[in-house]
Formats: sequence, C-alpha cells, structure tokens
Amino acid sequence: MWKVLNRYLKISLGLPDVPNSPKTLFRIANENRLLPSDVGQWLIYADSRIGTSDDYDGEKANVALDLMGTFIKDAVALYETMSGKPWL
Repeated sequence: MWKVLNRYLKISLGLPDVPNSPKTLFRIANENRLLPSDVGQWLIYADSRIGTSDDYDGEKANVALDLMGTFIKDAVALYETMSGKPWL
C-alpha cells in the first residue's frame, strides 16, 4: 500500500522529494488529507507489518490479524480517494 501511495504522492500530487519510508509517507499523506483515518492508525498498521515480516511469533500474527478488518476498510477508502472511483 505504501509503495502505491509513494507513486501517487510523486505523480498525482507532484511532490518531488518523497522519502521511501512507510511511516514518513503516511505522515505526508495525512498532511495532504488523503488518509481516511487518523495517521496514528496507519502507523500501527506499519508497525504490525514490520513486526511480522521476519518474526513468526503467533502473538504478533494474531495482533496483525485483528487489525486486518480495519485495515481493509481504510485501504479501500484510501484507494477511492486516490483513484476517485468507488471500490467494486
């Protein structure tokens, strides 16, 4: 999601110096009123993803799974904002 957001900020909004870091991108997206929920929630999503990328702890996986429903709703809303189209 953050890689698509990176391209959107560069191409659609014309921001020239967009860093290649998920958390920073979410903060920039928040400043540009793109995020459907609080930036803090997006930072939680990023932490959850980072925390489970190389660690297969069951507890961390359960936390990530618990976030999934909210993340999907937020991701769909962000898609709709960026594309200007409704989700299927």
